[in-house]
Amino acid sequence: MLLDFQHLKKIDRGAAHVFIIVVIGIFVAFLIPALSSLSLTDLRSAAQQEKSTQAYYVARAGAEAVLNYIINNPDELNADDMADLAEVMIDSGPSQAESFGNGMGFFTVEVTEVTMEGKEGISILSTGIVDNASKSVRVVLNVAEYPDYEWISGWDPFPTVGLPYTVFFNSFMNLINSNIDGDVGVNIDAATTVNIGPQGGITGFLYVGPNQQVNWHRLSKFKESQIQELEETIIYPMPPPLSLPSDLSQYENFSGESITDDGEYNNITVAGNLTIDVEGDSDRIIIVDTLDVKEGGNIIVNRTGMGRLRLYVRSNFNIEGNTEINQPDNGQNDTTDALVVFYKGQDELSITGNQKIYGNFFVEDANVAIGGDSSLTGNIITGGQEVKVHGTPTVHGVIYAPQAAVRLLGTPNITGAVVCDEYHGSGVPAQITKFDSSFETSFPEFIEDIPTEEIITEVTRYTDPIWMSGK
Repeated sequence: MLLDFQHLKKIDRGAAHVFIIVVIGIFVAFLIPALSSLSLTDLRSAAQQEKSTQAYYVARAGAEAVLNYIINNPDELNADDMADLAEVMIDSGPSQAESFGNGMGFFTVEVTEVTMEGKEGISILSTGIVDNASKSVRVVLNVAEYPDYEWISGWDPFPTVGLPYTVFFNSFMNLINSNIDGDVGVNIDAATTVNIGPQGGITGFLYVGPNQQVNWHRLSKFKESQIQELEETIIYPMPPPLSLPSDLSQYENFSGESITDDGEYNNITVAGNLTIDVEGDSDRIIIVDTLDVKEGGNIIVNRTGMGRLRLYVRSNFNIEGNTEINQPDNGQNDTTDALVVFYKGQDELSITGNQKIYGNFFVEDANVAIGGDSSLTGNIITGGQEVKVHGTPTVHGVIYAPQAAVRLLGTPNITGAVVCDEYHGSGVPAQITKFDSSFETSFPEFIEDIPTEEIITEVTRYTDPIWMSGK
């Protein structure tokens, strides 16, 4: 049995007592049978000895339970959650008495901050009680800051939650003329307002927190019965920093018709057809400072196996109208997974002409605009502040923009899902955001391919237990 630590910071003092007893109870159940020195057999054999001896064993078992939880970390808490757990235990004071050994005794545990020889630490004081006798033992753990090296690859923004909603937003939704086909969710902890205009609507349920405001026009199709309470906090994290490959062959400017090898370029200009070969199951890696796709340009991904084109654009990505990127031939299967574009530039990524693109986009910090009569089949992850979808474009995939305002203007059509901070639907007369489960396989595969930087942080670790007598 594992514990839910998602709400550690919200545990009040009374609930913290119960929390510690649960931790102790679980670990006593699994720890004690494995500790030969503290087995129930030893306790029974000590029945003829002083009750204080038995109380010592009980106290030691309680301290061992908490100590092993902190050191072994069976719930695989991250550094922040483990620090929160220690803080909760310290703030809670002595725990309630916990029965041990089928009624043979009881123990209480108290976790406090200590300083030993100038070093900070935490103290676990456990008191065992058998009849009228009591004994206490204490174990002290050093607290130290260590560098924590973590290589985040295969970043997973929703390991357990998934994407069950057509739209999930964090702070604001305004459906003036927009219709959403499916369910909508909002972060349960956010101070949120939902406004639904006379031409706006949601076909599914609206999942909100207990204190959030929902306003809807009397002429809208929305009904109060569609409001449901969200049962848990859902947090979709920001994308991590993007890491670029290294040690590639260096080239200057390129405007040719074919690329057959990995390489790093200053500039690639596409005025006609550019074919990039991806042989077998190996990925083709291209890094370019500026990618300039002229009007009528066409990037063809010539794939012979399951490899992908990984296209890294460091600074500028210019896509003029009437262009095609990774467009499948007539009768071909979907080619979306053959292309992943990684964009590190600061200027807005603009797909606002008559572009036809099949592929996935990871946009590190920039805003995104999709407009005109363009078509994008693929997923977008962005750390930018705004995603604007305007005109009559078609998007088939996920727009994952957890800190952005997503604005729908005109009559765009999105088939997939949207994760955002704010959602604005004010097109005239309406646009429909449809839920399509086909992205549930393509999106996870896409994010597994995102190469990210090594993150070095200072984390708190608890080491070097020192046992001593009690008070």
